[in-house]
Amino acid sequence: MKNSRRRSARIRILRRRLHAINIEFLRLFIKVIPSENQRVFGLTIVIGVICGLAAVAFHLAIRFTEQNLIDRAVNSPGYSWIWLTILVPVAGGLICGWLLTNIVPDARGSGIPEVKVAYAIKGGKMPLRTAIGKFFISAL
Repeated sequence: MKNSRRRSARIRILRRRLHAINIEFLRLFIKVIPSENQRVFGLTIVIGVICGLAAVAFHLAIRFTEQNLIDRAVNSPGYSWIWLTILVPVAGGLICGWLLTNIVPDARGSGIPEVKVAYAIKGGKMPLRTAIGKFFISAL
């Protein structure tokens, strides 16, 4: 009888210690894990950085296109600059129109109504192809 009482007493003591360890672990876990506000704040920072980098990339793409097409047309020798200054934007518009008609038709428009439609009807999903197409066609 004494052995069984000692065992049950030891088991109770062991359970109490495990329970205390579990409580301390949960307290530490709650302190370490960020709250919902902290997670939202972190996500906001990450999204802001990504959007900022996308804006810089878009600006660089526009500048690259301008340097390689418009500036070359304007700086052409002789009187060819007159025709090239007219033809380069016309060709760019025709290329953009063809790409929007045949390759990425979802990239048409300003983008705001398309995002609203994607949010309301398509569950907030927009194809990556559309976003990339919109990026490069807008830079052209």
